Amino acid sequence: MYEKDAIPEAAHSGELRPDISVITVVFNNLDGLRCTSASIERQAGVNLEHIVVDGASTDGTREWLDSYNPPFTVKKISEPDAGIYDAMDKGIRLAQGRYIQFLNSGDCFSDDGALGKAFEYFGEKNAPWAAGGINYLNSERARTRSIDCPEWSLKRLAYGIDFIPHPATFVRRDILQASGGFDQSVGFSADQELALRLGNAHGEPVRIPHRVVDYLEEGAHGTSSYMDRARRYRKIRIKHGMLVGGSSVTDHIFTVAEAWYWSARMRIRGTAKVAFGKLGLLGLRR
Repeated sequence: MYEKDAIPEAAHSGELRPDISVITVVFNNLDGLRCTSASIERQAGVNLEHIVVDGASTDGTREWLDSYNPPFTVKKISEPDAGIYDAMDKGIRLAQGRYIQFLNSGDCFSDDGALGKAFEYFGEKNAPWAAGGINYLNSERARTRSIDCPEWSLKRLAYGIDFIPHPATFVRRDILQASGGFDQSVGFSADQELALRLGNAHGEPVRIPHRVVDYLEEGAHGTSSYMDRARRYRKIRIKHGMLVGGSSVTDHIFTVAEAWYWSARMRIRGTAKVAFGKLGLLGLRR
């Protein structure tokens, strides 16, 4: 661990408390970290700090962090962790901003004013939490689709029908630290379980009416099957007493059906993409 960087130097002691602590988790993704950090440095209209939590990378990330010195407070950790949400929890404990946001390596803000524009919607209201939309990018950083923060529904969130775009979510630091962070028992759906807890305790988030983050699709969430995902949501419903139909049997049937639906939808989307691509090659796409 970078002990000297985990606590801000005296040079920062006279600065105002940051509006937002941006936490970046990274492991052996130096190129992605450089892209993310450059995007953060370009943000205007908001006072921020950057917390980088590296899982003891071996690709030069630690050496690069030694030279990373942006014009705002930066805190750095490089040590083994128990996974992405363990690393995020470490960042939460170090944060000093009024709000906390997670922007992991490879993800970037949608434009140079995205963070400041987002803060205008929830900062003055001192809102408990807020969420905006994201753009999905492929490995060539080309936009494939975009989503907005959905209309709030605890039930739809627990059922896995809607989800809160985690990279574009901002939570007041005192609330997030008091929440205990992420429940790692639900795996890669821990961000949505946290959103459910926040909604139960503090109501719906302030909806930011624009896309805040460009999000790389090839992340850790994409490594699990649709059945794994459906089972994670079932664990969330069990934890929060929100079984479909109030019955374990009904909820199990729903879980299997949901996994089948997600799988079928992605197959149809993939087939349509190939078909439209062929039409384009034939000169038939306008």
